[in-house]
Formats: sequence, C-alpha cells, structure tokens
Amino acid sequence: MKYDDKPDNDTNGDSPGNDNQYHNDDEVIELGSDDEIMQMEEGDEIDMDGEGDGEPLDEAEHIDDSIFTFEAHKEPVFCIKLHPVNHSLVATGGQDDLAYLWNSSTGETILKCTGHKDSVTQVSFSADGTYLATGDMSGLIQVWNIATKETVWSFEVADLEWMQWHRGGSLLLASDADGIVWMWKIPSGSCSTFDFSGVAATICHFLPLNTMLAAGYGNGVVKIWNLTSPSQQMPTFSGNNGHQGSITCLDSYSSNPSDNNATLISGSTDGMMNVYNLEKGKLVKSFDCHGSGEEGANASVESVAHCSNRVIAAAATTSGDLFIFNLTAMTCALKLNTNQMPITKVIWHQKSPMLYAADTDGVITLWNGLTGENIAKFYGHSAEIHDLSVTEQGVVFATASEDGTAKLYEVTENSLPKTFDISELLNK
Repeated sequence: MKYDDKPDNDTNGDSPGNDNQYHNDDEVIELGSDDEIMQMEEGDEIDMDGEGDGEPLDEAEHIDDSIFTFEAHKEPVFCIKLHPVNHSLVATGGQDDLAYLWNSSTGETILKCTGHKDSVTQVSFSADGTYLATGDMSGLIQVWNIATKETVWSFEVADLEWMQWHRGGSLLLASDADGIVWMWKIPSGSCSTFDFSGVAATICHFLPLNTMLAAGYGNGVVKIWNLTSPSQQMPTFSGNNGHQGSITCLDSYSSNPSDNNATLISGSTDGMMNVYNLEKGKLVKSFDCHGSGEEGANASVESVAHCSNRVIAAAATTSGDLFIFNLTAMTCALKLNTNQMPITKVIWHQKSPMLYAADTDGVITLWNGLTGENIAKFYGHSAEIHDLSVTEQGVVFATASEDGTAKLYEVTENSLPKTFDISELLNK
C-alpha cells in the first residue's frame, strides 16, 4: 500500500479522550475449532456484488457497525495492531507523525508516541506485549516500554518498508528502501543485517521455522534468509521463477513448523500469486489474478493469506477480485467479485474458513471461504481502509482508515444473518 504525501499544513493531533466514540455492544459468538481439509470444485466463479447484503456506501454513510472509534489522529491512519495479550490495547500510526497506544475499553490514551519525522506507517507489539515498536516513512524506529511509557531504543534506517517483531522473543526486524533487512536484539540494540540487491526490500515474512525469513524485493525477487547464518546459501527466486513486478505481500504454511518443508505464497504488482516449495527450492505454480476490463488487466495483488488448518489461500487485487485457491490441487476454486472496489487486505479467521476483506470504500466484508457466500458487511469508515488487525479468536477486529479514524468491530449474533449457522461452517 502506498501512502499519499503529507500536506504542507501538517498538524500534530493531540489525544482528546472525550472525542472517542463508543457504539452498541452485542453478544459475542464463540467460534470453535476447525481442522478438516476442504474439498472444492475447480473454477467455481461466484458474483457476490452485494445485492441483499447491505446498501452501497454512499447510501449507508450514516451506518456505523463499530463498537468503538478512536479519533485522536485527525489525519489518515495507516497502521493498526491489537495487543497480543490484552486485546483492549490498540496501537495506531498516522500521517500526523504520531503513534498512539490506547485502551478501547476505557477510551483512555495510554501513550502518545512523539519524536517521529514523517508519517508513522508501522506499529508492532513484541510477542509478550512488553514493547511497542513504531516506525515512520523516513526510517526512524522507536521502541517503547509499555509499562514505563518510555523510549528504550531508537534507530534510523533508509526509508522504511516493513517492520515486525519476531514471534519467538525480543528480536525486532525491519527492511528498507536500500534493500537491507535489519535485525536487532532489544533493548541492547545488537544488530545483524541481511543485504542482498540494493533494491527495496518491500515486504518480509517469518516462515513457520522460526530461524527462517522470506523477503520480497522491488525487482520481483523473493529470497529466503537464515536468521542465524546470513551467509548461508538459501533459495532465491528470480526471473521466470520470481515475479515481473514489485513484491507486495507474502504468507506461508507448513504441516510441520519444526522443519523447513514450508510452502510460501507471494503476491506482486504483476498481478500474479506464486506458490513456492521451499524444501525443494522451486516454483510450484503461478496463478494469474488479473480480472476483466482495463482495471483487471492492470491489477496488482495487494494481499495474500493462507487459511489455517486448510490447504487453501486467498489473493485480493486492486481491481476488486478475490480468489480462493486450492493448494492441494493447485487450482482456482472460487473467484469472487466484490463490487469492483480494490481490496487492501485479507485475513483468515484462525479456526474457521471465514475471510475478512477490507476495501477502499471503507467496508469490511466477511466471506465464507468454502462457498463464496457473503456472510456480512461491516460499515463505519468513510474512506479507504489501510490496515486490518484480527484477534486470534476472530471475534474482534480493528481497522485504520484514510478518514482519520481507527475502529473496533465485533462479530456478533446481530451482525450475522439469522439464516447463517456458524456451527455448520466450523464443522465442515
């Protein structure tokens, strides 16, 4: 996702706690487990244009399905993350050069993260929730101790592309426009670097094996790094085995995370989703995600996601097409058309084949990944959704928008159609 340049009359937003808005709260659905592999027909195409699923946004601007709205930023909000332990705590970053840590239960602004020089486009919590990292477009990264509300470490890289904590400890990783992937131990700041091409390292992804990282580059190359041994020869996919455009998104899955037998999926501005077998170091399949018309022909894959416990993946494009791929048969199982609105991010529910999709119209759609059914739409934003974060249970999700707000939503009995039996979906 690219961000607009900052206006000349840039202002810093204060944290007016009384500006935040609460909304109605309903009974939360308990979602169960799901581990059966899906069997799907090849090439099913479903036109889910939203008929009967809610009014178009211009007729529904007054509808707000969220349970809480955070309004301190005043300018576009680019990133959002839910705390890994206490889901009432939310971090956001925006065009106002600020990041906030706030409590959605009380409306309290816990920490206003100042000192950034440009739009804050990256926020990330450490695995245990002790630290919050914030990063801006200019490359300034700051790490905050949530308990003390103080900065414990900071560093500057080239223009920042990606930033995330390692899931196994206090290691923070980031990539920049110079093509360098950085890894720091926090709070000491001891550092390792992974330098490959001099081309922007646009996106990275931790593989199931904790010591491995996949990195995507602006020239279409996908490279695997061993974090414990930067010089070790690892698979690199380029040319006909890579992409013909910048890498925009990555995801992976493995039946046994303790070994290196993982499958990696990548999306690119070339409109393709690639599937790689990392054990064999080979490209397995390239899926064409271009749609119809001029927009479809020039579509970029903006987000890819693998469904937990099912060998299926979703790919979403700037032309509004949403594909579901069967990665066992290596076929396109479903193609959904979502009102032609570009999709910015997709995330699967962790324990069921339900897919959250955010779009540039400010709407979040919940899809049944088995049938292509449009389960529900969630309104509230008046502009593009830049980021989406979902809890592990999938009941609460949070959004960051161009309209200057961040919102929290719940999947409740009232938000789903009465004809929809979630237990049937979980048990399929």
